[in-house]
Order: sequence, then structure tokens, then C-alpha cells
Amino acid sequence: MLGVVMLFALTGCADASGPTCGELGEQDAASKLSTVTSLVRDNGLDPYSNAVGLAAIEQDIYTFCGISAVAVLTGGDHSATKNLDAVIGGAVDWESYGK
Repeated sequence: MLGVVMLFALTGCADASGPTCGELGEQDAASKLSTVTSLVRDNGLDPYSNAVGLAAIEQDIYTFCGISAVAVLTGGDHSATKNLDAVIGGAVDWESYGK
């Protein structure tokens, strides 16, 4: 139950923009990175000012969408398995990244 409450708290304060998890899951690895980078820019942040921050945002999105980051890096199955109809911007607490 706590996880559900935390998920609603996270998505409630986030900027829900970008493609859905299902759409992101259909992209190849390079397109996924491009999509996340564009989303970071669209939220007023510089994706290249902090590589760790970009990786953390990418991991937030992958976790929310049920995408294996290892599979993305190794060329395995990196389809989305969760929240297929949810927009990926809702996976990120943008305020924690300085928005």
C-alpha cells in the first residue's frame, strides 16, 4: 500500500509529458536516450550539465516503465512491462532535480 501511495505522490507532483511507457519501450536504445534527453530539456534542465543526474532520470523512467537498463545497454529485450499507457514525464519528480 505504501508503494501505491508513493507512486501517486510521485506522479502527482511531476510534469506528465513525453511519450507513454509503451511508446518508449518500442524505441531502440539510441532513441530512448534521445527521448529522455529531450524530456529533460523540455523541463528546463540541461541534460549534459550532470551525467549522473541524466542517468538518474533515465533510471527513474526505466523503473516506472519496467524497462531493464541492462537490457538497453546490452541489446536485450528492453520493452516496457509496466505503466504502458502512462506518460514518462510522470515518472520523474522534477523538483528533486532542480526544476
